[in-house]
Amino acid sequence: MNAKRLEWVDCLKGIGIIFVLLGHVGGSFVKAGLYTNSMFMQIIGTTVSIFHMKLFFAISGYTFCYAYCRHKEGNIEIVNFKRCFIQSVNFVMLYILFDVIRFVMKTIFSSFVNETMDLGMFLRTWYIAVDETWYLYAIALVYLVTMLIGRWDKANWKVLFFVSLAVSLAYSLIDPQLEWTCLKVLQYYFYFLFGMALCINLFNITSPKHVSYLRLFEAVAACGGGIAYVMIFDDCNILAWISGFMIVDILFFVFSSKNIGWSIFSKVGRHSLELYVFHMFFVSGMRPIIKILQINNWILGFSLTALVGFTGPLLISKGLNFLGLDKIVFRPFSYILNRRNA
Repeated sequence: MNAKRLEWVDCLKGIGIIFVLLGHVGGSFVKAGLYTNSMFMQIIGTTVSIFHMKLFFAISGYTFCYAYCRHKEGNIEIVNFKRCFIQSVNFVMLYILFDVIRFVMKTIFSSFVNETMDLGMFLRTWYIAVDETWYLYAIALVYLVTMLIGRWDKANWKVLFFVSLAVSLAYSLIDPQLEWTCLKVLQYYFYFLFGMALCINLFNITSPKHVSYLRLFEAVAACGGGIAYVMIFDDCNILAWISGFMIVDILFFVFSSKNIGWSIFSKVGRHSLELYVFHMFFVSGMRPIIKILQINNWILGFSLTALVGFTGPLLISKGLNFLGLDKIVFRPFSYILNRRNA
């Protein structure tokens, strides 16, 4: 169990959230029928979707293990249930807050949104999460499930790891189109466990030569598979799964082994949660502005939206921090408990 932040993890989160932003800008434009003649718009959303959520679930698994668990020789034990539970409830309360805000905004500006939300859909969000807020629901659920398991020895850990791998692969292969978010999480729980496995070096791969050959093979295969998926086989989910997994593994290997901590990306990574929950409002708000101003150049439209979607949430985050409201908004349960104990 550790309290010190890992610079390379923050850096990886920063790069990851920038990819998420770019993918959502491109995807939202395509849904809205903007710049449909641009090949870039068609490709960016599909490309980012191959790995962006997989990467964040893996990062969450790594930080979960790093912050809340004690491990030795492949055995894992959660040693701070209280902190883990508090963080899970923080995610739940954050999900509820931004789900309400999203419902209100979609109701007020219903003529400008890609997908409307009626009251019935809003009332179902306790089990069917919608839009980008679904990640908050999913990660809270993953935290709670992993916390309930509590302790694994190395043998059971490997069984759970490979069972979750088989379930994730089967989900991608079958693509059952499940509505319930708790069932959709089955596709990504493997990546959470994969992050935990990387944290404890579960498979004890220590030979530099073997590691280098493995990552070189992965890099070639991921590039080939990703290009094939984006350009030709965009309905082949299993190809996207394999490419995404390899990209995630390569990113973790490069950033952790080299201890990469580029300052600007690390700073962005520390605000990745704020960027994630706020960027969708700014990106959505820019679409009607683009239409009203009749910005027909896709490079200019994309750049302006990405810039606003990035700087807007950062300014809000800094403003909340300056006013002392950041903990109330992003760690509400922690704030309530601290106030009660004060």
